[in-house]
Amino acid sequence: MLGIIAALSAGIAVVVSPIVGVAIAGVLLAGVADSLPLAGIFFGILAVRAISDGSSVGNGPAGLGSVASWSGLAFLLMGTGAVLLRRRGIGQAALILVAVFVSTWYAVENYSGSVWKEGLRVASIVCAFLLVLNLGRRINLLDALRMLQAIACFSATFSIYQFLTGTGMIVDHVKRPAGTLAHPNSAALVYGIALTATLYMLLKRKQSILNLLIATLLGAALILTASIGGLVTAAVMAIALVVLVTEIPTWVRALSVFAVLAAGYTFSRTEIGSVRIDEFSSSDLVGAPSNSFEWRVYAWQRILEVWRAEPYFGQGLGATTSRMIGVENVPHNEYVRFITELGILGAGLVAVVFAWIARKLWRLRREEGELGEFANLNLAFLAGLLVNSAGANTFLYSVPVLMLCLPIAGMFALKAERSADAPEFSDPVRTPAGSRSFGQRQEVRTV
Repeated sequence: MLGIIAALSAGIAVVVSPIVGVAIAGVLLAGVADSLPLAGIFFGILAVRAISDGSSVGNGPAGLGSVASWSGLAFLLMGTGAVLLRRRGIGQAALILVAVFVSTWYAVENYSGSVWKEGLRVASIVCAFLLVLNLGRRINLLDALRMLQAIACFSATFSIYQFLTGTGMIVDHVKRPAGTLAHPNSAALVYGIALTATLYMLLKRKQSILNLLIATLLGAALILTASIGGLVTAAVMAIALVVLVTEIPTWVRALSVFAVLAAGYTFSRTEIGSVRIDEFSSSDLVGAPSNSFEWRVYAWQRILEVWRAEPYFGQGLGATTSRMIGVENVPHNEYVRFITELGILGAGLVAVVFAWIARKLWRLRREEGELGEFANLNLAFLAGLLVNSAGANTFLYSVPVLMLCLPIAGMFALKAERSADAPEFSDPVRTPAGSRSFGQRQEVRTV
């Protein structure tokens, strides 16, 4: 079947156009999802996307700059086909995609046609989430964690190679390895997510020696990025995880927190770490910015001036990426970016969605088995994202956001699967505490 789809799509790509060929392939693959390893295909596309992420800025293998566009198109089409087939989340997805289109169109009208790229990128991430949510064979927790590790480890290895060979990106006159990712801050978030997943496996005592080696690799690569925000984010995720996982011994919690603090101290004693920390301790917020921290504060002030022109509905999705608004760069603060692009109303709606997700995760963590484990891990990831968003372009980093589709959509897929498999009872009786008791009036079926 896969060969037939490949041949048909290749023929259409040659005769008609490559875009039409990819479109047909995406829809057909989603249509036969039960007979194909779509989870493996998702992982393969994401892995290639991670390897090629930095090609356009000189990181990673050369000649792969267009992979981002093709991978986004593949997710867009495969996710659309998958949600039409199984219909999980189809109503919510339709509302989100319509909102993305309208907001991006508004930004295009006011700024530049290039803003459409951001709208399509967001839509492709939404569809990637829908693809994982609607897989014929659900991704389990262990597979999701291994995929996160695999995606990050290749880039982490290349990051260490860059450090040893004296290569990497020059950011504010400091050479910083980024592996195959487009920026050291993005790389730090990728390594932090995978490191948190590895820590979870260590806490569960799964393949301890292998995971200890992976944790060492990822931790070293994370420190070498010299990303203050990335290190703080990783620390928040790790500490949140050891607090949330209740069945681990107290001494393991204490050792984990000590390891996080030791890693932070080690970074502060390195040459590059002392340079980055000095930016915060010696910053002068008056006058022209001279380092990355001062520049962030300057950018936030300028962009918030633009927000005041459209405080309620904002400038439109992607407006701050057009390089025509306020300053010649994105704001490096997702709270500032959201309120500027979406206005008070749109940013408030995003906040409500995140609050709903957090509440859902908090309630699901009480569930036994895999569902509760998924929820604990995702709560740690969410805490890290909220912290990282205060000083980075968190949701503009496509690779880490796509990575998080695996555990988050995988958890919701498991929840939907359990709800579908739950037995149906007639006339449930509410107890005084508000819970449901099915013990008295069950529908009895005889064969």
